[in-house]
Amino acid sequence: MDLTNVAYSDEYQNMCSEMISVMILKEDEQDIVMSEGEYSRTITTYTAMYEGFNYTIMLNKVYNFDNILVHEYINFYHHPFFCTPVTHSNDRKYLVYKEDLYGYSVLDIESKETFKYIPVASLYISTDSLKFEETYIATDIHYNPVNDMFAAGGCFWAGRYTTYLLEVKDPMKQFTRYLDCRTIVPHQAKYTDVDFHEWDGNDILLKCDNEIIKIPQAKYMRFLKELL
Repeated sequence: MDLTNVAYSDEYQNMCSEMISVMILKEDEQDIVMSEGEYSRTITTYTAMYEGFNYTIMLNKVYNFDNILVHEYINFYHHPFFCTPVTHSNDRKYLVYKEDLYGYSVLDIESKETFKYIPVASLYISTDSLKFEETYIATDIHYNPVNDMFAAGGCFWAGRYTTYLLEVKDPMKQFTRYLDCRTIVPHQAKYTDVDFHEWDGNDILLKCDNEIIKIPQAKYMRFLKELL
C-alpha cells in the first residue's frame, strides 16, 4: 500500500477546486456547533451534484475562547470528524483535524502554517498511474507528549474498529512510523473492536470489546512499521 502524501499534487488540488466550484448552500440546514476543548467550531453544509453524484462539503470555522476566528477549512465529506487541540513536546500548539475521509491535517496555531496529508493509495484519479486502494479512516486522535505517539481510532471502510499508532516527531511533516494495534493484541480474533481507552505513561490501554488490555511501549515499538 502506497502511503506517499499526495495532498499537494495538481491532481488532488484540481479535484478539490472543482468540487468547491459546484457546491451550493443547503438553505434548509442550520449550522452545527461543536465544542473542541477550549475551542468551538461551526460547520455549515453545502451540497451539489458533482460528476453524477450528490456530494457534500462542510465549511468549518474554529474559534478560540474569546470567540476570535482561529482557523477556517473545508472538509470534503459529509461528516465533521474531529478537530483536536494538541500541545506537542516541542511546546508548540496545534489543531489536528480532517479535510477528507482519508488522511489528516495540522494547523500550527501561532504561525498559521498548515500541513495536509492524503495517502496516494486512496486518491481516485482516472489514470493508469494512480489506482484507488482503501486506507485507514481516522475518527479520533489521542496524543502522548511523552513519546510523540498519536493513537488514532477508526477503521477501514465497513471494517471492524481498531486503533492505529502514528509516530509524529514533527507535526508539520508526515508521520514516520505506524502500527495497527489489532495485530499485536493477544487473541485478537475473538475481539470485534479494538478501541483506544487511554495512555498510561508510555503504555497504551485498549478497550477490546468489554476488556481493557495494556500494550507496553516496549512491545508496540518493536512492531512499528517504517514508511517506505
